[in-house]
Amino acid sequence: MTQAIILAGGFSSRAGMNKMTLPFRGKPLIGHAVACVAPFVDQIIVVTGRYHDDIVEVLSAYPNVTFVRNPLFEKGMFDSIKCGVGAASGDMLILPGDMPLIRPETVDALLRGTGDIRVPAYRKQTGHPIFLAARLRTRLLAADDSDDLRRFRDRIGCTVVQTDDPGILVDIDSIDDYRKLKKGNEEVPPHAD
Repeated sequence: MTQAIILAGGFSSRAGMNKMTLPFRGKPLIGHAVACVAPFVDQIIVVTGRYHDDIVEVLSAYPNVTFVRNPLFEKGMFDSIKCGVGAASGDMLILPGDMPLIRPETVDALLRGTGDIRVPAYRKQTGHPIFLAARLRTRLLAADDSDDLRRFRDRIGCTVVQTDDPGILVDIDSIDDYRKLKKGNEEVPPHAD
């Protein structure tokens, strides 16, 4: 069993509004993350926070989606990751909900790869989603709250899966990023993995 954990618990402070519900190519921004992983996983766990009700509303028509509200979303992304991992039981694909350009073939390549942690790369830069084997669940949940996914990944070691997908590096942090995305300019500033 493979589950996707989609992170949507943040404040969207740089955007100044709930960016996950902004429209893009006929769907809310987060809908692209859900649609990308849906053919490959048995369940999608969306971790919400401040904008829980809005996100539930825009994703209500998507099948196999479970919502987990992180009551401590103010603590940051790693706490939301732990919240999602705590709700999972199988192998996991972890990705932020503000990454609408990831290609399905990237998800497929990660799932066909080997190693307990698998990370996609494009032109020597690693990005998202990240594959995490179920056997690492307890270890991640026991990690210190001051930790983050990158440090956890680097401590354990990961398999890098080369892709031809620049979308693994593109997240939408600000309204300027969103405007560029809407104009078809995919040269949005890459996220820090």
